[in-house]
Amino acid sequence: MMNNNKKALVLVVSAVLINVEKKILMQKRPKGKSFSGFWELPGGKVELYESLESAIIRELKEELDINLKQKDLKNFTFVGHEYNDFYLLMPVYKCEKWTGSIKKNENQKTKFCDINEIKKMKILEADSKLIEPLELLLS
Repeated sequence: MMNNNKKALVLVVSAVLINVEKKILMQKRPKGKSFSGFWELPGGKVELYESLESAIIRELKEELDINLKQKDLKNFTFVGHEYNDFYLLMPVYKCEKWTGSIKKNENQKTKFCDINEIKKMKILEADSKLIEPLELLLS
């Protein structure tokens, strides 16, 4: 679809955190944030002069107080999605190893979910494009 409206490109990075039960960590955006009440994979904006890997490691430390190592991050996929006022580009990593206990540092709810639970959640539009790849990953 060709769109002549100029929109900012927002680069965010997210992670598919998979626990030993093969469930994926989802988090619910808290009140006061844009898209509050929607579920998403953890992650956030990439800062200027920051690598994608550094960004996801920093974001998960800030949001969840867990530590990831770059060697444990595996490229998974990426999503491009056009919202009303911006275009989102989201590289997604897969990670099955981290240290630390998950804490909710930003007032968000978190939950490890199987794919059937994820399908029933109110998910951000961009993240909903990950359902099929996640289903393949977990099968």
